[in-house]
Amino acid sequence: MCIIVFFTAALVFCALQSFAGMEPSLRAGMVRAVGRLPQMLAWTLVATTVEVMLNALQNFLKERLGFLGALLGGTGALAWNAVTCFVVPVLVVDGGLASRGG
Repeated sequence: MCIIVFFTAALVFCALQSFAGMEPSLRAGMVRAVGRLPQMLAWTLVATTVEVMLNALQNFLKERLGFLGALLGGTGALAWNAVTCFVVPVLVVDGGLASRGG
């Protein structure tokens, strides 16, 4: 999962460079991702822990409530996945292009 977060962060940085009217470069994106590596590793640890817990909860609910439990557990997992989509851009922007503008 950390590899996915790393390359997503590099891609997000390149997209932000493009939106800012600058020429995006793969090298700059990779350098930015390396610079945010401690934050990305911490996020990966949190995300993996929550996913394991949600998976266990979903299995428990499925055993107890059948289809309804699977539906409830799946809804929780879907909500978590939606939240995680917004974390990588925040990791990249924090101290990045947003702070250069003043």
